[in-house]
Amino acid sequence: MGATPTQTIGQPSHAGGGRSVSPAVKLAVAGLALLSFFIYPGHTFLESDSQIFMPVVLHMQDPTLYRNDVVLEGPHTAYTLYDELLRGLNFITGIRHELLLYGLQIVFRLLGLLGVYWLLGSLGLEPGFALLGAGICGLGAWVYGPGVLTVEYEAVPRAFALPLVLLGLGLVGRRRYTAAGIAGTAAFLLHPPTAAAFWLVYLVSALARHGEAGLRARWKAFAALAAGAVLLLVAAWLETGAHEDQLFLARIDPAWEKLQRLRAPYVWPSLIPNSYLWMYGCMGAVLAAAWRLATRSSAGVPPDARPFEAASDAAHGAARLGIYLWVLPLIGLLSVPVTWFLIEKLKWAFMPQFQPMRYLLYDVLFGILLSYVAAIRLMRRGARYSEGALWLLAAFVLTFQPLHIFWLAPLLLGVHLHGMRPLAGRSAGRYTAPLRWSALTAGVAGAAAVLVVRPFGIVFWTAPNLRALGVGVALALPIVLLAWLAARFSATPSEAETADVSAQPPAWVLPAAVVLAALIFLAAPLSGRQGSRDLITPELLQLSTWAREQTPADTVFLFPDAGRGLDPGIFRYYARRAVYVDWKTGGQVNYFRGFSGSWWQRWRATMAEPFQPAAVATCRAAGIRYLVFRKPPKWLTSAPIYRNNKYSVVAVPTLPTAAGRPPAVSRQP
Repeated sequence: MGATPTQTIGQPSHAGGGRSVSPAVKLAVAGLALLSFFIYPGHTFLESDSQIFMPVVLHMQDPTLYRNDVVLEGPHTAYTLYDELLRGLNFITGIRHELLLYGLQIVFRLLGLLGVYWLLGSLGLEPGFALLGAGICGLGAWVYGPGVLTVEYEAVPRAFALPLVLLGLGLVGRRRYTAAGIAGTAAFLLHPPTAAAFWLVYLVSALARHGEAGLRARWKAFAALAAGAVLLLVAAWLETGAHEDQLFLARIDPAWEKLQRLRAPYVWPSLIPNSYLWMYGCMGAVLAAAWRLATRSSAGVPPDARPFEAASDAAHGAARLGIYLWVLPLIGLLSVPVTWFLIEKLKWAFMPQFQPMRYLLYDVLFGILLSYVAAIRLMRRGARYSEGALWLLAAFVLTFQPLHIFWLAPLLLGVHLHGMRPLAGRSAGRYTAPLRWSALTAGVAGAAAVLVVRPFGIVFWTAPNLRALGVGVALALPIVLLAWLAARFSATPSEAETADVSAQPPAWVLPAAVVLAALIFLAAPLSGRQGSRDLITPELLQLSTWAREQTPADTVFLFPDAGRGLDPGIFRYYARRAVYVDWKTGGQVNYFRGFSGSWWQRWRATMAEPFQPAAVATCRAAGIRYLVFRKPPKWLTSAPIYRNNKYSVVAVPTLPTAAGRPPAVSRQP
């Protein structure tokens, strides 16, 4: 699908084409993984779906825990080996679950960065620039609409599966098909929806090609996938615990749809703002141009314009990866109308569980990677530094604030069309030149018009948007300088012009790229894009410790004034005590019809409205023993049995009722 770029002069072992990775590169990739974990975007625990997964894991290890908790009525852990992996490691090592998850998160991020490094090397980038591109990918980006990240802050199954997919792509670029299949199978075992698109393109690529890329050369990969699918089904069948089964062939009834639209609007395309849909349209246009620059031998030159003998292993890697680099983003774009039809019209219950629109992350991810590759190739091979700088800016814009793509897309496409080489022929140039300048003029005018019109009310020159743009510019300029210095000190102009390719960069480019990548991680927080945050406060840990040590294992708590906050889920894990209902647990309404009704009934009875004395009877009937307040209501006159700087715990029997005054309760230190 892609072209065959020419061989890099004097570089026998390419980043993606070589059969080994130097110790220096391995050390650098490990360092980037640590920077990604500790500096930016960072890491969290119990901020997202781990609030649901962790109680299930703990209950499997100790069935006395959470027996009265709503979270166990429908845990969506059956079709993933995430819980089995965590329990197995905990049993073998005895290390606490959160520390195991942190370690796994570092390991999987390292594997993902290594996969990106190989992928970029397969597209023709030298080791230093491939490593720098992997660092930019490690910054992560927010995917508007489905509400996911390209680098998840939290160690959820998707955070493990996506790096394995990237590792698989890098291995495909290196012709390691069996290893790629193993990586893809591991991703499938951890999060099948994330890996499904990879395997679809893998199958299409195998069927569309012969010889090296044919089915015969990849049968081991498909065998690994088949074995993994059987293992996953067996594990789902053996999973213990009485809970509701997921429905795959059912239809979504009106009541269930109402709850899903309330609790999980990111699943329904009709609830996604139109501005996001247009943003992805602009992103698709940019991706098409970036793919052309990243996978073709040179801008405007047909792939067969150069002799096959000049092709290097890295060039073949670009050809192997070409189909992945455009089909995966295409799947992301098509996921929106397909989801709209299957969920909005057919009401297929499987769609909210599978959530195809998460594939939009491939548009953001490959938008960043291909924009970066286009920039480096333009600057290293064609000395087109102004256009290369714009492509670098696009990569950072998609990382920090993708809404800037509204005005950057027409400008970038105009500059790209202007820079295309004229077609062969004596008279073609006369007709091509006016078209090129017209494209540039239209691109500049389109960008200016977008800035003035402010589509969907987006003001691009607000302080946060300008801050993100300024950081992107500041980070792009040193990379332009590095590319210029690499070209300046690597070969004479005559040699580069004769070969029409970049010469081998000097040895100092790799350490310079490592330093620059580290500085990018340190400077990224200045963009204003929120990274990870620490939600586990000392007061919440103190409350959890008190509950774990001073209350029976079957005690049920309620946080009446927590609203949609995450405190109840954090307390649930550290206290090892049940929580009657909380907002985060309601995320499982996508998976289970019965759970949806149970969760909504609990929420409406105790949390939907401010807590009033009339709710005491409901709490008693539900078996709730303790109420946890951040700010106790004024009508509450009884002394809490536990209090710290943020939380007050009140036993339900001490609350006033319509029948009379509450009995006196002694305060527990």
